[in-house]
Amino acid sequence: MELILGSFSCSTPIGANLPAAWNYGAVERALRDAGSREGADIFDIAVGNVFDSTQEAYEFYNMYSWEKGFGIRYGRSHVTSGGQRRRQDIICSCQGHDQSNESRTVRCGCPAMVRLVRNDDDAWVVSRFVPEHSHPLSVSCGEKRQWNSHSRIDEMTRDLVRHLRLNNVQISRVCSIIGGMHSSNSYVPFSRQSIRSLCARLSQESIVGDMTKTIEKFNELKENDPGLVVKMQLDGSQRVKSLFWCHGSGRLNYSYFGDVVTFDTTYRTNLYNLPFSLFVGVNNHFQTTFFGAVLLTEETIKAFSWAFKIFVEAMGGRSPKTILTDQCKGMKAAIKDALPATRHRWCKWHVLRKAKESLGSIYSKNTDFKRDLRELLDEIVSIEEFESRWADLVATHHLEDNEFLSNAYEKRTMWAKPFFTDTFCAGMTSTQRSESANHMLKTYIPRSAPMHLFVSQYDRMIADREADEGKEEHATKQTRRVLKLGFPIELHAAKFFTRTMFDKFSQELYRSNAFGCYEVTANHSYRVVLMSRAGYYDHGKTEYMVTVSADGFQYYCECKKFEHCGLPCRHVLKVLVHNLASEIPPGLLCTRWGREAKMTGRASAAERSVPSNRRAESATLHAVVYAASMELVRMCSSSRHHTEIALDYITRAKEAVVASTVIPHLVHATTPKPEQPTPLADGSVVDDREETASLDKRFVAAPPRVRSRGRPKQSRIKSPIEVKKKVSKKRRASSQLTDESRNVKACIKPGGKDKPGGKSGSKCRICGSNAHYAVKCDRNQVAGPRGIGLRKCSICGVAGHNRNSCSRKKKAD
Repeated sequence: MELILGSFSCSTPIGANLPAAWNYGAVERALRDAGSREGADIFDIAVGNVFDSTQEAYEFYNMYSWEKGFGIRYGRSHVTSGGQRRRQDIICSCQGHDQSNESRTVRCGCPAMVRLVRNDDDAWVVSRFVPEHSHPLSVSCGEKRQWNSHSRIDEMTRDLVRHLRLNNVQISRVCSIIGGMHSSNSYVPFSRQSIRSLCARLSQESIVGDMTKTIEKFNELKENDPGLVVKMQLDGSQRVKSLFWCHGSGRLNYSYFGDVVTFDTTYRTNLYNLPFSLFVGVNNHFQTTFFGAVLLTEETIKAFSWAFKIFVEAMGGRSPKTILTDQCKGMKAAIKDALPATRHRWCKWHVLRKAKESLGSIYSKNTDFKRDLRELLDEIVSIEEFESRWADLVATHHLEDNEFLSNAYEKRTMWAKPFFTDTFCAGMTSTQRSESANHMLKTYIPRSAPMHLFVSQYDRMIADREADEGKEEHATKQTRRVLKLGFPIELHAAKFFTRTMFDKFSQELYRSNAFGCYEVTANHSYRVVLMSRAGYYDHGKTEYMVTVSADGFQYYCECKKFEHCGLPCRHVLKVLVHNLASEIPPGLLCTRWGREAKMTGRASAAERSVPSNRRAESATLHAVVYAASMELVRMCSSSRHHTEIALDYITRAKEAVVASTVIPHLVHATTPKPEQPTPLADGSVVDDREETASLDKRFVAAPPRVRSRGRPKQSRIKSPIEVKKKVSKKRRASSQLTDESRNVKACIKPGGKDKPGGKSGSKCRICGSNAHYAVKCDRNQVAGPRGIGLRKCSICGVAGHNRNSCSRKKKAD
C-alpha cells in the first residue's frame, strides 16, 4: 500500500512486521502485537524485557497493572557514587507496612514488584518480576481508577483542563467535557477527584511569579499590538500600586468616540481583591467599547487623579467632554483636578437606587408617586419646571422631612436631566455600560484570578468585542434597510446612519406622526403639539417650540434631545416632514452615529495604522493544522490499520518539525535591543509605542494578597446621598415616647402580653386582673421621670436606692 503525504511518498507495510528503525515504544509494540498473541491480556511483563527508560517501563507496568487490577509506585533505587542510577524498583501500591494501627492505609506488605537494572548501553532490563499479590484485586473500572497510578492525567488532557479553567469553566463541567471526549464517563481513565486536584495545582502554579508572568504577557501583547500602552505606579517596596493599560484599538476608538466616557470601580474579583475600573464609551453602532483599564490598590483622590491623568496622557492628551461616575467624593475631587475641562455627571441610577429602601411603601405601592417621579426625571427639561414640580411632588405626598429626597435635591445639579440638556452624553445617563462590562468580565475571569490571567482574559474580551463590532459593521454595509414610512428623509437617514442608529431614528420618525405642526413665524419657528396619545406612552409636556436658523441648517427644540443624544427628536422630524424636506439638514447629522464615523475622525496617521498581523497569522495556522488533525482522527478512528499508518507519519512529522526548529536566541541576537522603560517622576513605569518596545522585568513585586472571605468594605469616600445616618435604637425609641409613656414603660417588665382576654399571661402585671392593661391599672403610680420611686432596697426596704448603695450593707461590711 502506497501513501502520499505532502511532497513525499513511501511504501508502508501493514501489520505487525514493521521496520525496527521506526523506533516504536514498548506500549505501542504491545498494542500492535496483541492481535497475534493468545489470551485476553494485551500487556505482559517477564524477566528479560528491555525498556529505553524507567519512564517507559513505568508506563508499561502501569498498563499491566490496570489489566490486573492494582496500582503501582516507584520503590527503592540504587545510585552510584558518581550520581548515576543503576537500579530502580517499581512496586505495588500496597507494598510496605504502617506502624500505626489507627491509620486507614492500603499498605499490607504486598510482594508484587518489578526490578529494573541498567545495562552498559543505558537500556533498562527486568531482572526480577513478582506477580503475586496479598490483597484483593480491583475488578471494575470504577475501582481501578481509585489507584493513584491510574488517576494520572496525560499532558494533552492536562492542557485541555488548564484552558477550560482559564476560561472560567466550572470543575463539574470540565469533568463532563472530559467524559464526553471519551464517549462515556464510565470509561474516563481518571477520577473526578484527580481532576479537582489538578485544578487546585494549576491554580497554585499560576500564582507563582505572577508579576513576572504579567510583564511577559504585556511584552507578548506588545509584539502583536504596537499601540499597547502599559503604565505602572510602584510604592516604596517596589510593589505595584496602580496598573493602567489600554490596547491600540482602544486608543483608536477613543479618537472617534472619546467624547463621552463612563468610569466605575465595582469589580473586585481578582487575587489581590483590587478595585478594577474600566474607561467605557459607546461606538457608532451603539455598542459598548473599551478605552482602557486600571487596577488600583486604593480608592482615594490621589489614586483616581493618577488614573485620570495617565488615561488622558495615553489618549494623546485629549480629555473627554463628559464623564459619568457614581457619587464617590474621591472621584469628584480627582476629576476636578485632572480633567478640569470635562463636564462631570453622576449616574442617575446610583443616585436613585436606594429610593425604594428610603421611601418605603409610598414608592413600592403608590403607583401615582412612581409615575409622577418618573415623568419628572425623564420628561422635564426646564430647570424652573423641574424645581417647581419637585416641590409639588414632595408636598403632595408629605415628604418634606425625607432625608433621602432632600439630599438628592440638594445635589440635583450633578444628576438631574434639566441641568445637562446642553451637554452631549451619547444617550447615556448612567454607568450601566460599565456595570454591564463588569458583569461581562466575570464570565471571562475566574474568581481570585492572578494578575497575568486577568490581563490575558481581558485581552480576550477585547478581541470578542472587536468581533462583535465587525459583525455589526458587516450588517451595516451589506444588509438593506427596510423603509416603513416612505418619507424622503427616511431614505437619506438609511444611507447615513448605521443599522442600529437608523432603527432608533425610525422609531423617532414613527412617533412624530402623533404630533401636529403649526407655523408660528415663517421659516423660523414652529409649534409642535401632541394630537393623539394612541400608542404614545409619554406623560410629560405635549407642546414644544422648534426654531430654525437663518441658513436652515440648524434646528433647535425645547426637548434638547439632539444636544443630549446627537439624534434628531420627533418634534424636529415633524417639522421636516411638514416642510417636505428631502434630506436631513447637515446640522442634524451627528458624524459619530454615521457609517463613516471612523473615516473622518481625529486619529493620527500612526493611530490609524493597522496592528500587527502576527496574532491573526498564528490563529490561521493553528486553525489549518487543527482542522487537518481532526480530519485525520475521523478517518483513522474506525480501523487499526489506518491508526497505525497515522501514528507512523505523526511520529515522523514531529521529528521533522523538531529538526527544523530555529533556536530562539539566534533569532533575537540579530534584533536590536529595546530601550529601557522611562520612569516618571512619581515612580510610574511608562511603556508606550513611541518610547519602548518591551517592559523590563525589574524588581517589581505583586500587591499584597487579601485573604478575607467575602467582599471587603469599600474604602472610597461616599457622597451625602449614599451615607445613611445611623440613629441608635435607644435614641429612636426615646424620641417616640412621651414623658408619661416613659414612666409607664419603666415599671412594666418587657416580654409579656398585656392584651386582656387573650392567651395565658395576658393580664395586668401589677394587680393580676384580666380586665385592663397594666397601663390603666389604678395601682400604677409613677413617681419621678424614670420611676425611681418604685425602686426599693432589698436590705432596708427604703425606696430611692438599691442594695449596692445601701448604707446598712456598707456598715455590715
